[in-house]
Amino acid sequence: MGSPSQDQDAGLERLKLLEEKLACAPARSLQWLELIDAIRIEADAYRKSLDAEQAEAVHGAEPGPAAGPRAVRRRAIPLRGRTAPRR
Repeated sequence: MGSPSQDQDAGLERLKLLEEKLACAPARSLQWLELIDAIRIEADAYRKSLDAEQAEAVHGAEPGPAAGPRAVRRRAIPLRGRTAPRR
């Protein structure tokens, strides 16, 4: 697989090609709907690659430590409930 930049460039080119095909497709046809779906999928992958590249630039290549479990204090539950109303 190529570098992230090359992958992004290829994804952008695929998006442009799909947009050109969409412009020539009859509106609301099966081909048009399939192209819309393909564009959504390709755009989502492109956005994810941009987000990953940006996160790497901000945080570095090493993933940070995951947040550990939080200590949750629980209220003590009385073992016995009241059987009679308080007077």
